[in-house]
Amino acid sequence: MARALRLRSRAWLALGCSALLPLACSFLAPPDSELVGTRPVETGGSAGSTGANTNGGSDEPLAGQAMMLPEGGAGGAAEAEQGGNSPGKPVPVGVPDGDWAAGNGLKTRFAADVSPDNVHYDYPRPQLTRHTWATLNGLWSYQIDPSGTKVPAFGDAKLLVPFPLESKLSGVDGGLLSADDFLWYQRKFTLPAAWRDQRVLLHFGAVDWDASVRINGAEVVTHQGGYDSFSADITDQLSADPEQEIVVRVADPTDSGSQPRGKQALVPNAGTSFTSVSGIWQSVWLEPVPLLSIQDVAFEGDPTSGVVHIKPELSGKGDGTTLRAIVSDSGTEVVRAEAVDGAAFDVTVPSPIAWTPDAPHLYDVTLELEQGGVVVDSVGSYFGLRSVSLGKDGGVSKVLLNGQPLVGMGVLYQGYWPEGLYTPPSDAAVKADLTLAKNLGFNTIRVHEKLESDRFYYWADQLGLLVWQDMPAGDNSTDAARTTFSGELSSMVTERASHPSLAVWTLFTESLGQKGAELSKLVDRVKQLTTSQLVIGAAGVGDDGSGDIRDRPDGSNVTAAVPDARATALGSYGSFTRAIAGHTWAGNGSGVQTAADTDRYVDLARRARGLTLRPGLSTSVYRQLTDVESELDGLVTYDRQVTKVVAKTAAAANTGTTEPYTPLIQASEFELKPAYLADAQIFRYTTTPPGDTTWLQSAFDDKNWTPAPAGIGDTADSGARIRTLLSFGEIWARTSFVLDAIPKGRMFLRMMYDEDTQVYLNGTRICDTYSWTPRYQDYMASDGAMDALIKGTNTIAVHTKNNDGGRYIDVGLWVTPDAPTYRMPDMPANTTAGLDYADYDLTLTSLPADLSVNSPARIGVASAVGTYTPALPADNARALRLHGYVEVTQDGIYTFYVDTDDGARIKIGKDRVCEATRNDGNATTKRAGNIALAKGKHEITIEYFANDDQGANNFSVAWTGPGFPKQTTIAPGNLSH
Repeated sequence: MARALRLRSRAWLALGCSALLPLACSFLAPPDSELVGTRPVETGGSAGSTGANTNGGSDEPLAGQAMMLPEGGAGGAAEAEQGGNSPGKPVPVGVPDGDWAAGNGLKTRFAADVSPDNVHYDYPRPQLTRHTWATLNGLWSYQIDPSGTKVPAFGDAKLLVPFPLESKLSGVDGGLLSADDFLWYQRKFTLPAAWRDQRVLLHFGAVDWDASVRINGAEVVTHQGGYDSFSADITDQLSADPEQEIVVRVADPTDSGSQPRGKQALVPNAGTSFTSVSGIWQSVWLEPVPLLSIQDVAFEGDPTSGVVHIKPELSGKGDGTTLRAIVSDSGTEVVRAEAVDGAAFDVTVPSPIAWTPDAPHLYDVTLELEQGGVVVDSVGSYFGLRSVSLGKDGGVSKVLLNGQPLVGMGVLYQGYWPEGLYTPPSDAAVKADLTLAKNLGFNTIRVHEKLESDRFYYWADQLGLLVWQDMPAGDNSTDAARTTFSGELSSMVTERASHPSLAVWTLFTESLGQKGAELSKLVDRVKQLTTSQLVIGAAGVGDDGSGDIRDRPDGSNVTAAVPDARATALGSYGSFTRAIAGHTWAGNGSGVQTAADTDRYVDLARRARGLTLRPGLSTSVYRQLTDVESELDGLVTYDRQVTKVVAKTAAAANTGTTEPYTPLIQASEFELKPAYLADAQIFRYTTTPPGDTTWLQSAFDDKNWTPAPAGIGDTADSGARIRTLLSFGEIWARTSFVLDAIPKGRMFLRMMYDEDTQVYLNGTRICDTYSWTPRYQDYMASDGAMDALIKGTNTIAVHTKNNDGGRYIDVGLWVTPDAPTYRMPDMPANTTAGLDYADYDLTLTSLPADLSVNSPARIGVASAVGTYTPALPADNARALRLHGYVEVTQDGIYTFYVDTDDGARIKIGKDRVCEATRNDGNATTKRAGNIALAKGKHEITIEYFANDDQGANNFSVAWTGPGFPKQTTIAPGNLSH
């Protein structure tokens, strides 16, 4: 085989992470918002003021509105030609001709700007730049062939590099590479005459998966690995003629092989995998270098002392050379240092400024290699001074950023694009996604099951986002698979370790590809390769206790693991599905943005921030930034055209502009896995009646009661998280928590129960409900709940009585600093006693949205619920609607109860307070719900139905509120119409 050289970007970084980037790095943040679906905002101020607390957008979500870009494109007017951090225009080496058209289907707005003569013309490797280079992105001939040895005959078929075969922007209609076939590429280029006296390097950003490269018929390099870069010195294979030929052969087994491939699948499964990606999917480029050149450089910087250790790597022996580092800040030189013979050396930055997401300060570096008194090579670079480490905060292990506890608010990012799959349509699109995350108030982004291009991490460095990087899943079930996985992991870590933005490596998520892996050895391997990132061995169920962070993803809930010696993180939480018509991968969806979606997100985010206080999370990661193919749980549509939440409101919740919720005790609603048993809230319980009310008090001695992790019971409902399997008729349970200071605001309970349950705080009843819930829900605590809190030990006492069916109890308490938002009373002009009723002869199996759209058989006035003519008969189809006003005598939390056979609903205004589902047997269904009401009269609607031939009809309504216990009826004096 002809002489080949594998070049890698090996910039190791310790404590004060640094990143290899070229000159002009003082441009820290874009002057534009680039926020999808919201009006742009002027950020203003200096670069150093831009960070996680920059809130973009307006209060109104604008469906389909495009992002606003500054004049000159993604990098601003000064960098219009090449985007951010470009060393110069690429040298022309010929542009192949051919027909190309993007495939049909969903696309982002950036797809319209893609053409064969301008595709990804930004310098691909911003960690180590030279001014002279040439892009080979554009049209290549291609052929899919079963032979892996014989170069096929290439016809007119063209593929647009660097887009993978299966993508719309590749121009290949319905492209798919089977596990048994090979994808062949071919193109020609004209070698610039000025390059003839230099060495010529050919670079590939990434090729998935097994690549062989030939120059003028001679193989120059082979490479296996779908995410790391590789290079070759092709000088000796160049012909004397100007025109040169490149042929690339690719094999990619995708999920039929054992190699790392992330969530790719030849046949995607909705919700677990996505479209496969084959072939070249990152930039291809050429550059001339001297015989002795700077191949790589490592920076290890300390943000406290400003000392940066520089370790060069040259392409040959460094004897007799001088390597000089010139460090500048905003164009002004601040320090320089040098060393001879290729040795490592230190440079001390005066008055060092640390890199943070709020102020992503970067130092430019020019590296000059001198030999015989002549500078033979020069490259541009940069570094950022930052450290990530573990430390204690209030006795809890936390992630420290530059020595200070980190409050990480993150978002999951899968890096898929509807038109390019793994490959974004442009550098502007990459920057826009990261700007979007910043403007939504996130300071962390988790790259899930994919490694991004260098330019992604460059923009994260520039804009100020901490990156959690998940290793793409593969296989570890055999020795060969383990060798492949470990080798590719090492390559990925080595290449990306120098970015100040990259803070955490995750080796496995939810045990994907983990079977057979030697986890502790892999964690040690990463720690040998980099001291600048922390390591999560396995997130979720596969956690074996190794690594720096305990990461427990939590589905749709917001809970935290009990802290241990490691820091803790909620690596994936929340999410709700919203399909927006015209903006989905499969063309489905008929919805629009709703205020409820924003409210739901804000509620989740405020809880996540609160968990940094008790018990002490370091980072919470919301799932996810954008929709991806059939997954519709993004904050933004897959085409990046519509935000599903009000950006400014979401940003306020993420950044702390809106105060977080504080957990007092957590319900144990997280994933039901044996590994998480120790995280559950511990109660002490008895099934023997305590005899009097002393059991409600903190002083009560419950040492003879049985300790048990919640939830406790035997219900079959899917929402339950049973840690203690127990069949009980009645249960009395207690737990406690300690407060150093009494919080202000209002309290709510996070509960799942089955059935009738009362909750007491230090002897004060704060919740009284009955029946059961199939999942965890929130309930406002009574008005006296906050007054019941004390400094020191607080006791929660719970009584649950089971009537039939399953049993279950689990309780958590949270506090929000918000005062209760009392619903303002309605102001009817004149009312008379009683409620209007309308009686319908309808056979229903569930309640419609509004019974009043039907014509009633009878109408009248009921003096109270249950008094109407005719009375409820047995065994007939019936629907009933009562409407009028309920009057409350003071502001407060009011609880309404329904007891029904078959179904019932209570609404105050348009708010559904409680609703009972249909019951097909002889038993009744009970439900309770509460609402904050201001003094005065409030519109009330009560609806009920009895299904035909389903036993006796039964229907009653009860309520309770401030100043009065539960009343089995609403008194006639409180009802009017």
